[in-house]
Amino acid sequence: MAKKSLKKRILTKIAFALTAATVVSTIVAYIYFSRIVREQKIHDEQIKLRQIVSQLDFMVEDIQNFTRSIAIDQTIQENLNKKTYKNEFDKTKRRFEVGKQLVFYNSLRNYIGVSMLKGTNGLYYSSRNLMGDVYFQEKFELEEIQEYEARDDMVFSNPYYSIESEISQSVICYKTVIRDMNSASEILGVLYLDIYLKYFTDQIANYAEDYENVYLTGNSANILYQKKIEEKESGYFSEHTESNRQNVEKVEKGYLIREDIIAAGWSVNTFLSNKYLWQQSKFVLDFFLLFFVISITLLLVMTSRILESMIHPITRLTKAMEQMEYGELRSDLSIHTGDEIELLYRRFREMLAEIQQYMEGKLEDEHQKKEMEFDIMLSQINPHYLYNVLNTVVYIAVAEKNKRIVEIVNALIHTLQETLKVGEKNIYITIEKEIELVECYLTIQRYRYPDVFQVEICCEEELKKCVIPKTCIQPIVENAILHGIIPGETNGVIRVRIREAEEKIQITVEDNGVGMDSDKIRKFMSGEALEERAEERKHIGITNIRDRIRFLYGEPYGIWIESRINEYTVVKVLLPIQGEGKKQ
Repeated sequence: MAKKSLKKRILTKIAFALTAATVVSTIVAYIYFSRIVREQKIHDEQIKLRQIVSQLDFMVEDIQNFTRSIAIDQTIQENLNKKTYKNEFDKTKRRFEVGKQLVFYNSLRNYIGVSMLKGTNGLYYSSRNLMGDVYFQEKFELEEIQEYEARDDMVFSNPYYSIESEISQSVICYKTVIRDMNSASEILGVLYLDIYLKYFTDQIANYAEDYENVYLTGNSANILYQKKIEEKESGYFSEHTESNRQNVEKVEKGYLIREDIIAAGWSVNTFLSNKYLWQQSKFVLDFFLLFFVISITLLLVMTSRILESMIHPITRLTKAMEQMEYGELRSDLSIHTGDEIELLYRRFREMLAEIQQYMEGKLEDEHQKKEMEFDIMLSQINPHYLYNVLNTVVYIAVAEKNKRIVEIVNALIHTLQETLKVGEKNIYITIEKEIELVECYLTIQRYRYPDVFQVEICCEEELKKCVIPKTCIQPIVENAILHGIIPGETNGVIRVRIREAEEKIQITVEDNGVGMDSDKIRKFMSGEALEERAEERKHIGITNIRDRIRFLYGEPYGIWIESRINEYTVVKVLLPIQGEGKKQ
């Protein structure tokens, strides 16, 4: 299998991490700056829109001021105050004078098509003097004029085409009330001006040269001017015109920017599509893409050089380690980097020394092991010799009809046969056989200490086939006899209980002997061996049981002691349920 270069692996991971970090930062920066560019573009459009709106406001104010000048004209005031006329000629003459003044004022403003005056005296005046009353009736029967007359919230009427044949373009009507200069409460008439709509739309058209979606809305959201808005989008813009009460509104396809012409009750709207804003901010993406490529390239080049200098000592150390495959346990390598690599090298040198020391020690251990195996082989000869001697004693005792010797020796033989079996398979024993060993031991002790103690053994039947570590009950019973009952010099009772508790095997050995002081119990529970005074025996058996249980099972199994001086001692053993006994 080909070995992967450490440098390549590290460089690949660093490249991946740098690329991921740079990509994320680039995307975040692009989103942030593109949003700034988009907001700036929208802000710029608002400023441009406000400029054109200011121009249109000025034009509306000019119309309003101009109509005020007409309203206070002396000739017009005198003729409107005239309620009676000498004859028809006088009436026609005065209408002509007013019409002449209107013609004069029309000549001062090129955006006025026709001007009319409807007096409260019942007369109509116009800059077209030859037009009769029929003309005025037709004029005021126009739907746009009737709507304009009926609504007080309209500054200008909706666009319409004038009935004058020489005027072929759309106009809007503006009206103002003429009051008596000597009595402001008295209304003399109403002045109507037909103003060319082109007067306003030309200003919008100049602004719209650089844009595709610009429109001017009038009363009731009627579109007075629009540029290159597709039919399918026209309704879409109209839909948002009335609902759009914000200067900037985010819609499905882009942004609607609106500025109101307060004096006219109109609004100028422009639509910036997402595509247009994308084109305006595309340079930001190009910049960050270039930045990304340059940054990654420079970072990888610099990282590669830095890694080369850092990994070189590791490469040398790796080669030294490879020499170990050929049994070379000495190295003349010297690394002085002053960092973790130097520390790693020191540990490597120490490891080489430890391996060499270990190998030397292993050879010594192998030698000792051979000697121990030889000693064990010799020790296995002694039990067989002991069995043969004891069998001879039994044979002689039977021949001489000494039943007590036969019983004692048989119990001893059975005990030795079970306890002296060695090997991994002989570590465990069934509870039933363990009880038999205890009974054999008690048989011997009853002959040695007649009428000194009584033993009660109780075991749940379903637990007898369960297995436990060999000789973990007998030493506790022995401890109870030798260290509990015998020192008290009175008859004692030992109770052995084997039962199931919380899905564990609980073995309890209780005696009413001399007890055990708390200091010894504390030392035993902390792991020390139980010892009596120098002239007395050690509690070797119970200590051995504790250590074996810890080794075999660990927590929560073990052995616990509870005692009160001159009253009782209780030894409790907890073991797992194993073997063919009670099903777990």
